[in-house]
Amino acid sequence: MAHHLMKLEQPDFDTVADHLRRSFTMGDRAFEQRFDLAQLLFLRGAIEDCRNLFADIDERAPDEFRKMTPRSDNVFTALLPSYRGTITSLKPSYAFIRSAAYISDIFGHRSMSDVDSFDDLSIGEEVTFRLRFNRSRPTAVDIQPGR
Repeated sequence: MAHHLMKLEQPDFDTVADHLRRSFTMGDRAFEQRFDLAQLLFLRGAIEDCRNLFADIDERAPDEFRKMTPRSDNVFTALLPSYRGTITSLKPSYAFIRSAAYISDIFGHRSMSDVDSFDDLSIGEEVTFRLRFNRSRPTAVDIQPGR
């Protein structure tokens, strides 16, 4: 139902959040509902609550639950804007980005961006990117140099 409500022209985030909160209870295994709520909390700017919920999912969910960042947007991430940040760490296949969008540096994998653009990145460089989520946090996708 939450996904249906999010597809409305003007989704009522309060109703969606209420529905998601009612869809799980302490100690149950409704990790998909928690995952959706964490994404909605991020979308609404409740970053600390989002982070706490992702930490709970990461600690308690089965190892195979949402290990990888999805290749396409969902009803939550499609509503997120592009973000800006600075490359703080860079390895051949991944980078970390500091951004006002999140509490800690954001991981981004080379396979989730244009390979040629990714290979031209350097530490300290400003980038733009989009966000998607894995089981534990937001991850950067479509990382592009510059503004």
